Amino acid sequence: MSIPWSQHPFPPKPLPGQAIEEVARAARSQLLFDAMRQHECDVLVMGHHADDQVETVLMRLLRQYKWTNGSSSALDVTLHNSVMRSCRRWGMGFESEPGSLAWAGRPGMNKWVVRPLLSLPKDRLIATCEAQDLDYVQDVTNFNPALTPRNAIRSVLAGRDEAKALPNAEIHEIRSVIDNMRTLALTAHDDGELPPAKTTSDVLRTWVGGLEKFRDSLDNDVDRILSDFSAPSPPSTLLLRTNSIIQNKVQLSKAQKHALIRRILRYVSPKAWGSTEAEASGRAESLDKISEHLFKEVSPGDASGTFKFSHGGNVLWKLVKIRHDGSIRTWQPMDGGRQGLGVGWLAYRTPPRSSESSTQMEVTSIVRRALADPSLKEKIEVLWDCRFALTLSPWLLPDEVKAKLTESSAGSSVVVHAVGELSLPKVVMRRGDGQEAKVVLGGWSKRSEELFERPWIDFQVVRDINAL
Repeated sequence: MSIPWSQHPFPPKPLPGQAIEEVARAARSQLLFDAMRQHECDVLVMGHHADDQVETVLMRLLRQYKWTNGSSSALDVTLHNSVMRSCRRWGMGFESEPGSLAWAGRPGMNKWVVRPLLSLPKDRLIATCEAQDLDYVQDVTNFNPALTPRNAIRSVLAGRDEAKALPNAEIHEIRSVIDNMRTLALTAHDDGELPPAKTTSDVLRTWVGGLEKFRDSLDNDVDRILSDFSAPSPPSTLLLRTNSIIQNKVQLSKAQKHALIRRILRYVSPKAWGSTEAEASGRAESLDKISEHLFKEVSPGDASGTFKFSHGGNVLWKLVKIRHDGSIRTWQPMDGGRQGLGVGWLAYRTPPRSSESSTQMEVTSIVRRALADPSLKEKIEVLWDCRFALTLSPWLLPDEVKAKLTESSAGSSVVVHAVGELSLPKVVMRRGDGQEAKVVLGGWSKRSEELFERPWIDFQVVRDINAL
């Protein structure tokens, strides 16, 4: 499978000396996703093994090492985020722009990647293949340390001669990261010593396996917290009753708080589901600031706090009161002591900027194509703002709307745009002069505070709150 460089959406091939790993990763992702769709395959099984997992963690720590000029102070909180998952949703893509390299959109939410060999070392797999007379492929480019950071790490970790060709500064950085990781692994042992007859690679594989289990445990913790302390809220938002968490004296570690916040950000954000952008790029500083606000108890009459803020992921957090009937209203200091009023933080999409095109979507052309032959009764699905799937059935539109849209001189159009503080979708027909017609085809109603649907339109939140 070769990459068709310079053919959309693939960029020109990087020149010698230019960074290639990230763009090649995105290009491979595009090719694999295209193949899955072509063959109507929903699950991709990958052959990553335990040594690949160790290299992945080292590679991500090396990147962090360079960003922080050699500091490892945040490793205890972030290390578990460096491991590959044995099962994960494909997601929408690396970036949030439809048509960009590796863009998967809505279909990516229904496809999966599984890695059943992550617990097995490479030597064991090769030995099994040879014992069973199974053919396997060795990629010769994996032994060129100058090609990618992963190759460099692999060569230094294995102590291969070709690693000597790397610049001394790079070798020093890689060895420092390996030593830091080895020290952390040894500290995890009860006796604090390297087990007898175990190599550094053996210890790192065992320790990284422990990180996988820790991350799985965090996923379960977040599931429980969301089940116990979230409350009903408008679509594509999440309401967390943090005061209840505090008052019930639920003790959460820093890692648990960060995992909870990242999960909520990923669900609410308009950035591509599965991208780092949707989770505030995983920045510890941003997660700490969000945590500081969320887990501070709100007291009656306290007017000194912050009641609305944003720290990444295009997500706003607003302090709200929850009434007896479940309705949500902006919190005021005098509400803090009223009996029966719950207090929580509502997470929702930040208001779109004028330069953002994702919330202003014209669907006139695809509706007209469907109306050209209404006997086909073809449903149309569009992804709006990376948050909602809108399914249109144009043949069910009112006759007067269909007449306006098929009459070329009328110049009418169908537009989906964001309304209200929560930036929820509304579908309207506009006249040729750009003004809204009286016909609202569906969407968010400020009066009833709900999405109203019609036979010709359906709305569905496409983002998932689950761990995978």
